[in-house]
Amino acid sequence: MSADFKNLRIDSIIGFGGSVHDGLLKHPDGVHTVYSLGSTVVVCGKAPNSQEFLQGHTNVVSCLSVSKSGRYIASGQVTHMGFQ
Repeated sequence: MSADFKNLRIDSIIGFGGSVHDGLLKHPDGVHTVYSLGSTVVVCGKAPNSQEFLQGHTNVVSCLSVSKSGRYIASGQVTHMGFQ
């Protein structure tokens, strides 16, 4: 990365696209909500501004799931060839 550019850190997200089928999930702990927005997966708690951001996708998140135990969150994206 060039010295002229710095990575931006997300402080909070406001919004929900709703384009991912079953893309707004209640975590099994009953406290957290999980959803995708663009290429980021957002995990929200009940407290105001209680958000964690799972980043690593290079394209828009197209599917999202939480395991029954709540220990794992899985997400996928559309690739340049159209595979999901």
